[in-house]
Amino acid sequence: MKKLFFISSIMSSVLLACNQNPKQTQQATTEDHSMHDQCYQAITNADTLDMHIHNHDGKVQGSLAFRFKEKQNTQGDISGEFRGDTLFVDYSFDLNGTPSKNPLVFLKQGEELSQGYGEIETYLGKTYFKPGAQIDFGKGFNLKPTNCK
Repeated sequence: MKKLFFISSIMSSVLLACNQNPKQTQQATTEDHSMHDQCYQAITNADTLDMHIHNHDGKVQGSLAFRFKEKQNTQGDISGEFRGDTLFVDYSFDLNGTPSKNPLVFLKQGEELSQGYGEIETYLGKTYFKPGAQIDFGKGFNLKPTNCK
């Protein structure tokens, strides 16, 4: 009887210890992969870019608005993903009543995003950054985090 009690106690301790780690791991995983709202803004001279994204596990959905002093303003939706520290999105918007879609790229540096420019190409109606081409992150908007409205 004592052996049975001793074995039961050991088995209970082992099971209790095994059950605690998965709960902690699952909780940490849930927190790490939860959806995050993030907002950014860049102001350069009289031009402004506002971005609001929902980031879930590196997959991004959101909105983007360009307001220019000397060009046509645009506003639309973005969807894409982070690949490492680089955010690749498709920007869907209307320009003079015509639906348009352009690829955009942003490099995450700390809490900020820097817009990049690179060679793009179109194949079968899809426009994308040319594979292997250099992307310059020094000429675009520099977005800083801001409070989401």
